[in-house]
Amino acid sequence: MPDSEMLRALYESSSYLDSSYKPPQSTEIFRITELIGSCLALLLGERSNWRSSSARFLDYGCGDGTVLRALQTHFPEVELLGVEFDDGAARFASVTSGITVVSSDALCFSKYKDRFTAIHLGDVLEHIENPRKLLDECLSCLVPGGFLIVRGPIESNSSLVFYISALWGWLGHLTDSKRARPGIPYHLYRATRSGMLALVTSIAGQVKVVSTHVYDDGWPYILQTFPRRLVGKASVFISRALAIFGVECGNRIQIILRREY
Repeated sequence: MPDSEMLRALYESSSYLDSSYKPPQSTEIFRITELIGSCLALLLGERSNWRSSSARFLDYGCGDGTVLRALQTHFPEVELLGVEFDDGAARFASVTSGITVVSSDALCFSKYKDRFTAIHLGDVLEHIENPRKLLDECLSCLVPGGFLIVRGPIESNSSLVFYISALWGWLGHLTDSKRARPGIPYHLYRATRSGMLALVTSIAGQVKVVSTHVYDDGWPYILQTFPRRLVGKASVFISRALAIFGVECGNRIQIILRREY
């Protein structure tokens, strides 16, 4: 496990955001804005004296601010705040989105206790040393009845990409046992659906799981050259086809938690 200093070097904007970060696709942005809209509608229905103008949203791990920009367009009355790993990434996201973004070091969770209507953790937990601590801190910042939206990879879950990559790695090990895997290990954990659920439901306080959704985006093969791209597309197709029959299969998960009143 990398220590804190090594992680800081890995995730500096010059070494990660500029080279490895990929903005969310339009379908992902639509999915998030739809979720936030559903959360606001639910709160409006439950609280007769509540208005969406009092809503506050935190995007922890906001990347280049793409999601924040989309939310500002759809919900201009909602107060938005973004968080990124270092000062450079936070400044970049703030400039590109036009919304306040601070570094994770600058964010003081105690200042925002019981403050946010919804918090989004998109592709974050697999990058940090202590995901359980971050989940606890986010929960403390939610208003009673607020929503915590966790989205990210479950790379060891059943999917075509997982099985093909495991087979490819096994064959590579047989032919060259000393072969090093290329690239930098930005993901500190590889999870399954059950493992991710166990993590997010272990947080302290009163919280309930509203919904879970497993799906597949073909990553990383779908971004690579043929024939790996073909495998990625096939993995997406299989996941969608099996979902019709109620079978969950895929390399990504979306979990919506709610802090109880």
